[in-house]
Amino acid sequence: MAARTAPRRLSGDLVTAGSLVAWAICAQAQEKPREPTKSDDKLQEVVITGSRIARPDLDRLEPTTVVTGELFDERGYTDVGQALQELPAFGIQPSSAVNQQSGFGVAQSFVDLYSLGSQRTLTLINGRRFVSSSTASLFNGATSPGQQVDLNVIPTKLIDRIETISVGGAPIYGADAIAGTVNIILKKNYQGLDLDAQTGVSNAKDGWNYRFRALGGMNFADGRGNVTGVAEVNKSDGLVGTARRNVANDLGFDAPLTPGPFTTVLTPNGSVPSVSTSGIPLVDDVFFAPAFGLTPQMFGVNNGAGQPLAWAPGSSALKPYNLGTQTGNPIFWEGGDGIRLSQFTNLLSPQKRVNLDTLGNFKFTDHFAAFAEGWFSEEHATNLIAQPAYNTNLFGGAGTVSGNFVMSVNNPFLSAADRTTIQNALNAYGAAVPPGSRADRNWNNSHFYVSRASTDLQSGAAVVDQVVTRGVLGINGDFALGTRSYNWEIATNYGYSRDTNHTPLYVFQNVQNALNATRDASGNIVCAGNPVSSPIVTGSPTCAPLNIFGLGSPSAAARAYITHDALARSIDTQRDATANINGDVVKLPAGEWKAAVGYENRRETAEFRPDTFYTTSAGQSVASAVSGGYHTNEFYAETLIPIFEPLQAIPGLHQVELEGAVRRVNNSIAGNSTTWTKGLRWSPIQDVQFRGNRTHSIRAPAVTELFLPASTAFEFANDPCDKNYVGQGTAPATRAKNCAAAGINTSTFVSNVVNATAQGLTSGNIDLTSETAESRTYGVVLRPRFIPRLNLSVDFVEINLSNAIEQLNLVEILDACYDSANYPNDPSCSQFTRNAAHQITGFQDGFVNAGLLDFSGVTFGADWSVHMPGRWGGLQLRANWLDTHKLLQKIGSASANSLVGELGTTFAAPHGKGVIDVNYRNGGFEWYWQGLYTGPFNFDNKDTANSKNIPGVSHWWLVNTTIGYEFTRSFETRLIINNVANKEPPFPALAGIGGNFASPTSLYWSGIIGRTYLLSAAYHF
Repeated sequence: MAARTAPRRLSGDLVTAGSLVAWAICAQAQEKPREPTKSDDKLQEVVITGSRIARPDLDRLEPTTVVTGELFDERGYTDVGQALQELPAFGIQPSSAVNQQSGFGVAQSFVDLYSLGSQRTLTLINGRRFVSSSTASLFNGATSPGQQVDLNVIPTKLIDRIETISVGGAPIYGADAIAGTVNIILKKNYQGLDLDAQTGVSNAKDGWNYRFRALGGMNFADGRGNVTGVAEVNKSDGLVGTARRNVANDLGFDAPLTPGPFTTVLTPNGSVPSVSTSGIPLVDDVFFAPAFGLTPQMFGVNNGAGQPLAWAPGSSALKPYNLGTQTGNPIFWEGGDGIRLSQFTNLLSPQKRVNLDTLGNFKFTDHFAAFAEGWFSEEHATNLIAQPAYNTNLFGGAGTVSGNFVMSVNNPFLSAADRTTIQNALNAYGAAVPPGSRADRNWNNSHFYVSRASTDLQSGAAVVDQVVTRGVLGINGDFALGTRSYNWEIATNYGYSRDTNHTPLYVFQNVQNALNATRDASGNIVCAGNPVSSPIVTGSPTCAPLNIFGLGSPSAAARAYITHDALARSIDTQRDATANINGDVVKLPAGEWKAAVGYENRRETAEFRPDTFYTTSAGQSVASAVSGGYHTNEFYAETLIPIFEPLQAIPGLHQVELEGAVRRVNNSIAGNSTTWTKGLRWSPIQDVQFRGNRTHSIRAPAVTELFLPASTAFEFANDPCDKNYVGQGTAPATRAKNCAAAGINTSTFVSNVVNATAQGLTSGNIDLTSETAESRTYGVVLRPRFIPRLNLSVDFVEINLSNAIEQLNLVEILDACYDSANYPNDPSCSQFTRNAAHQITGFQDGFVNAGLLDFSGVTFGADWSVHMPGRWGGLQLRANWLDTHKLLQKIGSASANSLVGELGTTFAAPHGKGVIDVNYRNGGFEWYWQGLYTGPFNFDNKDTANSKNIPGVSHWWLVNTTIGYEFTRSFETRLIINNVANKEPPFPALAGIGGNFASPTSLYWSGIIGRTYLLSAAYHF
C-alpha cells in the first residue's frame, strides 16, 4: 500500500500545480500584449546561494527558503537553529540546548535538512565554509560524525538573511551538501549603532533567559572602507524532567501482566524496581525480576511481615520498599519506589555565551579591494543531569564496575538492627539454596549485595566550555577585456574550535577502598587496612569511608576521595583557500553566456583527547582518543546560457536558460570524486517559470568514521527474537524460524537488551569512500501580474543516497542475521554473542559504506505583501509546507525501514508540516502571528494492529504571536508570546522519553515548557 500511495499523492500535487499554471496563462492571454521589457528595467544582478554567477535575485534554479534578519527580532530567536527549526524542511536537531545532552558537546546547535542527517547539510557564512565544532567521538549523543557547524556562534544581530537551498550547492561548494545548503548572509557596510536587550520566562516562572546585543559600523576614507563590529551576550537557565508534569508522569509502553488484545499498553508512572537511588540489599548477585523467578521473597531482605526492605532518601535505616505494580515487562513496572527515568532527564541546558565579531573591507581603487573578518565565540553549557552510575546485576557481575556493590555485614554504617536483619536473611538463603545454585559462585554469608543508582556519587552532570575563533582574509576586484568585464576573488580562512568537557565521575578502585570501612581503636569509622588508591587524581588523596545506605548519605570527604574531574577535549581546525573568477564568455542573441571557474584547497582536522580516566577504564565511562585529518584539492566550473530572453518577444518562450556546474574533488583519504548539476528554467510568459535540475553530490567520510579505534560501546536493541518483536521485519516467518533454530522460544523469550544496554566494540574504517547521491528537483514559480507582490512556488524534491556511511548498530546486525535466508551463515551472525540464557553478551560493529537513504516530497511556498487602503497599513503573508512522500532507510542487509510518519528516537518526519506567518504594520504598530502545524505520527511504522493500544499521536497546532510598537524612529519594544494557548504535546507523544535523547522532547518542546514570554527593547542611534 505504501508503495502505491506516494505516486497517487504526487499526482495530486502536480494536478494542483498544473491548475495554477493554467489559470495564470489564461489570465495572461486575456491581457493586451505588453511592450518588451526595456534594458533599464532589468533587475539588479547579485550572486545567490548555490552559484558563483551574478543573476537577478528571483532567478533561482533550486527551491529556496529565505529567513530575514528582521524575523529574528520579531520572534526573539537567540540562535540560528531556532529559526530554521520552524521551517517545515528541517527535521529534529540532533543537538541543541533542548533535550538530553551527549557526554561531549553539550547544547551545540546543529540542523538537519529533510531528516537525512545533520552531517549532510552544508552550512556556510557568506558563501564560505565555517569550522566544525562536532566532537570526533563515538559518544556524541544523537549527532552523527561529520562537519556540522555550531550555529550558536553566529551573532544573530549581524544576520541579513539566511538562504536554504534544496539539493544544490555540491558543485559550487563541494562535499556535504547532499540534502542542501544553509547560507547565512551577513549585513554589509553597516553604519550606525544598534542596541537591544531581551528577557524571557515561562508561564511556570522558570526557564529564564536574557540577551543583550550591540551592532555598530562606520564608513571611512570617503566611503571607500567600512568596519562593522557586533557583540552578543546570552544567558539562559536550565530545566529538568521532574519540573514538568507531562514528563514526570513517566509514560511508557509495556507488555501487560495479563496478555490481552495488545502486545504493549500505555503505562503511567513507569519505574525500575530492581534499582533505587538509596540502595536495595540483596542476598545474592541478582536483581528483582519476578517474571524470571527473581522474587524479593527469595533474594531480598524482608521484614517480619514479608515486605522487602531498602534504604530511603536521607536515612541509613532499612524501611519497607514498594516495588509498585507488576507489568509484563521484566524491567519496568508501574509506580513504587524504584527509579523513574524522569528523575534523570535534562530538558533544557543552562548556557552562557558571548559572540564578538568584526568585519571590515577597504576599496583601494574602483577595481581592487580587500576584506577581513575576525570571529570569537565563548560558550559555557551544562548538562544538569543524566542517567547516573548504575551498580546492578543488570549491567555486570557483583564487585565489577557496574555490578552490584558487595558489602560486608560488619560494615560500621549499618545499625545493629539492620545488621541482624541482613545476617538472618543471608543465613536463611544459604540454608535454602545449595552452593551450585547460587548466582555468585563466591557467595558467603558474611557479605551481601546492594543494587543502587548512585546519583549522589555520579549524577551525569557535565560542564562544557567551548571556544571558537576564525579569521578570514581576502582580496577581490574586477577587470575588463575588451567589452567584457570579469570579477575575481581570492580568500583564505582559518577556523579553530575547542570543546573542553568536565564531568565528575567516580574512580572504581577508590570506591572499593572507601566501601571497605571499619572502626579504629577510638571508634571512628575509617577505611580498613592500608588501601592503595588509583593513580587517577581525585579531589582528595586521603581515603574516607563511604556510606551508600540511603540517598545523600555519602560524606563530602568520601565523595572527594572517589571523584575525578574527568576531562575530555575536542579540537577541530579548518584551513580553506579559495580562488574564483566569473564573467561573460560570449554574446548570444538572448544575452551574455556567463561562466565561473575556481579552485579550492581545504584541510580539515579533528582530535578528541580524553584523559586517562576514560582510556584506562577507571570507572563506568570509557572513551578512546581519536585523531586524524584530510585535505582536498578541488576545481570547479559553472555556466549559465541564455537561450531566449524577454526582449525577443517570442510567444511561449518569454525566457529560457540552461545552467550547469561540475566540481572535481581529490580527497587525500577518500580519493577522487566528481559532483555536478544541470538545470533548466523556462518561462512561457512573464508570470510563470518552470524549473528543474539534476544533481550528483557527495559527502566525504568524517574523521571519526575513518580513524576511530576499537572502542567500547553501549547499545540497546529491539531483539528480533524477543516475543514482542519476532513478528516484525520484512520476513516474520523467516525470523521466527531462525530464532527457533537458535533454540529460543519466541513465545516467551524476553531480551534484556531491549531495556538495558549491552556492551560491545565499535571502530572506524580507513577504507571508507565518499557517499553519493542522485537528486532532482522540478517545479513551478508563479508571479501573476494581476496580483501584485504575490509569489507562489511548488517543487518536487527527490534525493537518492547510496553508499551511505552508517554505523552498523546492534539492532541492524541482529535484524540482518535473523531475517536472512542464509542463517546462520550470514556474516552478521558472527558479530554478536549470546549466553546460555540467550541474552546478548557482546557485539562488534563499526562504520561501513552500506546504507541507502531515499527522500522525496513536495514543497509549497507563498508570500504576498498587501498595501491596505487608506491608513490601514500593510499586511504580509508567508506560508511554507512540506509534504514528505518517502523517507526510506536501508542499512546493510537489514530490511528497509520507512521512516516518514514515525516518531522515532532521533528523527521525526511527518507526512505534512507547515508554517503560516502574518505580519501587520500600521505606523509604529506591529502585530505578528505565526501558526505551526505538525502532522500525525505512528510510534513505530513496523507495529502491527495489536502492537500498541495507542498506535500514535494526532496532528498538532501551535500559535505564537508578537506585538511591537515603535515609539520613535530610534526606540521600539516588542512582547513575544510563544505557545499562546499553553498547549501540551499531543497525548501520549512523550511516552518513553525519560533519561535519553528523544525526538518528541525537541519536536514538542514548546508544549513541554508551556507558554513563554519575551520582552525586548531596542534603540537605534
